[in-house]
Amino acid sequence: MVEETVSGSVAAMERAGFARLVDRLEVGYVHIVTKLDRLGRNAMNVRATVERLAADGVRVHCLALGAST
Repeated sequence: MVEETVSGSVAAMERAGFARLVDRLEVGYVHIVTKLDRLGRNAMNVRATVERLAADGVRVHCLALGAST
């Protein structure tokens, strides 16, 4: 488990805790978030984060949106 208390105004990959988490993720993993805003400070940052994870073979599941395939 990785906990972080950094403000959402900081880009996801610039947060030390999130960067450590991404380093631990492996191909085929599913990263679960409660809301998309947990992945970045704005829509462009969230998109970049999701694309980065997808490029690494990691799917994102947002509980607020339901399941995706």
